[in-house]
Amino acid sequence: MFSRCLSLFLSLSLIIHHLPPLSPFTCSLLDAARRLGRTIQGGLPVVGLLSRLTATGGGVGWDELAYPEFCRALADADSAAAAAGGASPGTAGPFATALAAWATRHGRVGQARNVNLCLWMATTGGGGLVPARDVMRSCRRLAVTQDLEIEVERFAQARAASLGALKFGPRPAASLAVQAALAVDSLSILTLGLADGAPVTDEADVSGLNQLVPPALAQGAAALARAVPAGSASVAATAGVSRADLERLVGAAVASRSERATVYSE
Repeated sequence: MFSRCLSLFLSLSLIIHHLPPLSPFTCSLLDAARRLGRTIQGGLPVVGLLSRLTATGGGVGWDELAYPEFCRALADADSAAAAAGGASPGTAGPFATALAAWATRHGRVGQARNVNLCLWMATTGGGGLVPARDVMRSCRRLAVTQDLEIEVERFAQARAASLGALKFGPRPAASLAVQAALAVDSLSILTLGLADGAPVTDEADVSGLNQLVPPALAQGAAALARAVPAGSASVAATAGVSRADLERLVGAAVASRSERATVYSE
């Protein structure tokens, strides 16, 4: 009996995931059904454990893309990019190289764990499930305390609380442009020590942002695609976006920082 129920559940999950574009109302209902299904799946002792071990992108039970999973996904994608470019095994990819250069330039606050935190918050719920101003407050605290673990926990709890309150409503998701701006601004506050709206004037920093932010935007879009029905408008808006498109979004976010001088205090 249990095996039949499990088989039926998995079959329904696959059907929902591969449905064609749907109306917003239908997407909302399917989004709620998917969240319920993942809660049940995550709550089954053996199935939930196996699902978490095999789902590298997260999204089991009430799980979203966790900070360690996000870091691992970035590293895996970077290794794949390096291999696709003909690099020998073990060679650092472009993202890892940019991370190392950023840490060398900016010291303790610019180390990889802090950079990845900014990128994770900006692209996996910041500006949608979690207000952008809360992401910026987290970055300001971290610049002083260097207590990354508590900021990870705060963001994860705030994101989970928003998801829990959605019920049958659509999942809010920030556009890629908003995510790019939030990533640029959070890195500027935490690792560059700039005030809100202050321009990024160093060309090396501008180049670094163009290397660091696009891969994170791509991972955030992939996580969103796994979390909501394929017909959702938020997923459609990120479909087919190229690396060049992402770099243009980052460039626009850097150039428009002065326009966001007060946006996070409102």
